[in-house]
Amino acid sequence: MNSPRARAGAIGVWDSQWGTTSGYSITDGQKRGVRMVVVENGRVVANTTDLSSGKQIDGTVLVGRGFGADQLSQLRVGATATLQWGLAKDPVFAISGESMLLRKGAIKVSDDRFLHPRTAVGIDRDTGNVLLLAIDGRQPHSRGYTLVELARLMKKLGAESALNMDGGGSTTVAGLNRKKNFKVLNRPSDGSQRQIADGIAVTYNAP
Repeated sequence: MNSPRARAGAIGVWDSQWGTTSGYSITDGQKRGVRMVVVENGRVVANTTDLSSGKQIDGTVLVGRGFGADQLSQLRVGATATLQWGLAKDPVFAISGESMLLRKGAIKVSDDRFLHPRTAVGIDRDTGNVLLLAIDGRQPHSRGYTLVELARLMKKLGAESALNMDGGGSTTVAGLNRKKNFKVLNRPSDGSQRQIADGIAVTYNAP
């Protein structure tokens, strides 16, 4: 919900908090096998294969790709529709991200061949350890990683579940340096620290 992209084979949902419709950027440029449904006041008011851009979202917009588009095609204009969602379990901790890299040890991303700075978090189910990884990119000292390379590295490090977080110029590691000063410890590709919307803070209280 309110994600920068609709995932292949699935359905994404956007409401007024997102702002305006995003056109085909929401489907990674895919124009075939996509469908958009608009629900306002509990009724379907539009069902189309043309994805609008820059239009204010007043109700709820659903965008499907592939199988998700096939499912949305069954909703008829004028029909009543309600939307419910929830989480399968009661989470202790939640964070936004871009793509699941690993689930139960299986790689869940396809190789897009795009090299970017990357930020990932993973869990080693055997040890319970949380793995945090940042890879610089777009610079002479580091070319960055593709999503598949990132997934493979997280798996090699022991992760069974792993999430790709916000990357690119947002990939930042900040912490205490050897002089106990709080500093950016990696080399963000923008050349300086960028304001970012999501992150993980690790705190430590000495015994």
